[in-house]
Amino acid sequence: NPLFGCFNDLTICLLAFFADCYLYGLIAETVGKGFYTHMCLACIPVINCLVMGQTRGDVRDAKGIQGDALTDCILVTLCQNCTLAQEAQESKSDITSCVIQRE
Repeated sequence: NPLFGCFNDLTICLLAFFADCYLYGLIAETVGKGFYTHMCLACIPVINCLVMGQTRGDVRDAKGIQGDALTDCILVTLCQNCTLAQEAQESKSDITSCVIQRE
């Protein structure tokens, strides 16, 4: 999915821009990290860029997407909501499974 393909899925787009910490927690959970811990970490300035960059790398590794840690950190810092939407679109089926299991 392209970085600025935020509008490809309206639900993910709205979550990325209005409930970004929640969406990040879901994405983190798909790569084996704690939902609540990472949702809270996403609310702390500076730390959020570090953990989101690391999780973006984990999503890339899990999905076989090329990239590097430096680019991940730069993108998360400059386009946080767009990167969340992109990661969520890549992990959409995994996110759905996590939400269903939690309910």
